[in-house]
Amino acid sequence: MLSDISIGGVFLPRLLVSTCVAFVLMALSSRLLAALGLYRIFVSPPLVNISLCSIWLGLSVWFVYAN
Repeated sequence: MLSDISIGGVFLPRLLVSTCVAFVLMALSSRLLAALGLYRIFVSPPLVNISLCSIWLGLSVWFVYAN
Protein backbone atom coordinates (compact mmCIF):
# COMPACT_ATOMS: atom_id res chain seq x y z
CA MET A 1 0.00 0.00 0.00
CA LEU A 2 1.42 3.35 -1.04
CA SER A 3 1.39 6.21 1.41
CA ASP A 4 1.57 8.75 -1.43
CA ILE A 5 -0.96 9.89 -4.00
CA SER A 6 0.01 9.79 -7.67
CA ILE A 7 -1.14 12.81 -9.66
CA GLY A 8 0.02 12.69 -13.27
CA GLY A 9 2.79 10.26 -12.40
CA VAL A 10 4.14 12.49 -9.64
CA PHE A 11 3.94 11.06 -6.14
CA LEU A 12 2.77 13.60 -3.54
CA PRO A 13 2.41 13.08 0.21
CA ARG A 14 -1.17 12.73 1.36
CA LEU A 15 -0.81 15.55 3.86
CA LEU A 16 0.31 17.94 1.10
CA VAL A 17 -2.71 17.05 -1.01
CA SER A 18 -5.00 17.41 1.99
CA THR A 19 -3.51 20.80 2.83
CA CYS A 20 -4.00 22.06 -0.73
CA VAL A 21 -7.60 20.87 -0.74
CA ALA A 22 -8.20 22.48 2.65
CA PHE A 23 -6.70 25.78 1.49
CA VAL A 24 -8.93 25.88 -1.60
CA LEU A 25 -12.03 25.04 0.46
CA MET A 26 -11.07 27.69 3.04
CA ALA A 27 -10.73 30.31 0.32
CA LEU A 28 -14.14 29.39 -1.11
CA SER A 29 -15.72 29.43 2.37
CA SER A 30 -14.10 32.78 3.11
CA ARG A 31 -15.46 34.31 -0.08
CA LEU A 32 -18.90 32.93 0.70
CA LEU A 33 -18.83 34.42 4.20
CA ALA A 34 -17.70 37.75 2.78
CA ALA A 35 -20.39 37.71 0.09
CA LEU A 36 -23.10 36.98 2.64
CA GLY A 37 -21.77 39.67 4.97
CA LEU A 38 -21.22 37.27 7.84
CA TYR A 39 -17.70 38.50 8.60
CA ARG A 40 -19.09 41.50 10.46
CA ILE A 41 -20.35 39.29 13.31
CA PHE A 42 -16.81 38.07 14.03
CA VAL A 43 -14.30 40.11 16.00
CA SER A 44 -11.27 38.89 14.04
CA PRO A 45 -11.83 37.57 10.50
CA PRO A 46 -8.24 36.21 10.21
CA LEU A 47 -8.95 33.91 13.15
CA VAL A 48 -12.05 32.71 11.35
CA ASN A 49 -9.88 31.91 8.31
CA ILE A 50 -7.45 29.93 10.46
CA SER A 51 -10.35 28.06 12.05
CA LEU A 52 -11.89 27.31 8.67
CA CYS A 53 -8.57 26.05 7.36
CA SER A 54 -8.13 23.81 10.43
CA ILE A 55 -11.64 22.40 10.07
CA TRP A 56 -11.27 21.75 6.34
CA LEU A 57 -7.82 20.22 6.88
CA GLY A 58 -9.17 17.88 9.54
CA LEU A 59 -12.04 16.80 7.30
CA SER A 60 -9.86 16.31 4.25
CA VAL A 61 -7.25 14.31 6.20
CA TRP A 62 -10.03 12.18 7.63
CA PHE A 63 -11.44 11.60 4.14
CA VAL A 64 -8.07 10.91 2.47
CA TYR A 65 -6.75 8.57 5.16
CA ALA A 66 -10.07 6.74 5.52
CA ASN A 67 -9.79 5.47 1.94
